[in-house]
Amino acid sequence: MALLENIDTHETTVLRAQHIVGRNMYACHTVIDAVDVSRSHATIYWSQGAWIIQDHSRNGTLVDGILLRHAASKLEMGAVLQFGNAIGKRWRLADEAAPCSFIHMVGSPQKRLLLDTCHALPDEKRPEAMFFVAADQTWHLETAAGVTPLSNGAHFAIAADLWAFVENECLQETVDHGRALDDAHFCFYLSPDEEDIRLMLHTDQVMHDLGRRTYNMMLLTLARKRLADHANGLPVADQGWIAIDRLERQVGKELGREVDCYYLNLQVFRLRKQLLELKPFGHLFSDVIERRPGAMRFSFPYLKVIKEEAVIGEIVAPPRTAQDDIGAQEAA
Repeated sequence: MALLENIDTHETTVLRAQHIVGRNMYACHTVIDAVDVSRSHATIYWSQGAWIIQDHSRNGTLVDGILLRHAASKLEMGAVLQFGNAIGKRWRLADEAAPCSFIHMVGSPQKRLLLDTCHALPDEKRPEAMFFVAADQTWHLETAAGVTPLSNGAHFAIAADLWAFVENECLQETVDHGRALDDAHFCFYLSPDEEDIRLMLHTDQVMHDLGRRTYNMMLLTLARKRLADHANGLPVADQGWIAIDRLERQVGKELGREVDCYYLNLQVFRLRKQLLELKPFGHLFSDVIERRPGAMRFSFPYLKVIKEEAVIGEIVAPPRTAQDDIGAQEAA
């Protein structure tokens, strides 16, 4: 994460994609209370893989000792910036990474966590809260109570701590990965005794081997519940839901040991993280697990279970029609 460090106090601040420095405490991300600093003194912004500083002040900005006035300059790693003449107003570019979203503890802004694609709190061994990028490319917070979209400035509590979310990513052109969803489905390959479970993700005639992971048993249990509900004619919105305590018992029985909610949370986290590593469209499948208070389900609509080369259960996408293709072309 890109950081500005105050050379005198060693305080650090995260650079926003459009980071305003100045005297106005209501409009600036870095506030400098000095008479020779303008209300909106300078803007530091990310552009084409680099940080740029644009001065729009009355007195100018020093960049490595060179006066910048009403002009822009590319910043190099370690660049020293000075806004005004007072002591404590010099800052150094301590990290030049691209801007990214993060969370910080309310009241303790120095305690922060960079959000890449998937993160857990308090840690990955016992995840009570998970942050991930969903199919719509927005950040979501997942807890036992469900999944909540995060908006910039949103506050949320984890254990006894209050956190805030900061959306800090550059807007990019929309990339259409819709074809990855054409005929996409998850496929479980079972050994005769069902102790070996291999998971594959089929997308646009390409197979992605997700391997033999510890979460496969939990995912298979959820998938079978969805298959059963589908066969019984339940509405799609009602298919696949399993109470957490029941899921714990069923997965524990299959594994031959006790399973609790922390174990399930860990498996969900590992699954989401692996899917998000499928670049560039893994986020389209990151919400394969859906939650509501006290329950979860396998949410992706299409799946298949194969045992000894025989399909023992499947939900397939309806065949595409010529009208579907025309509609897709018109939307494009």
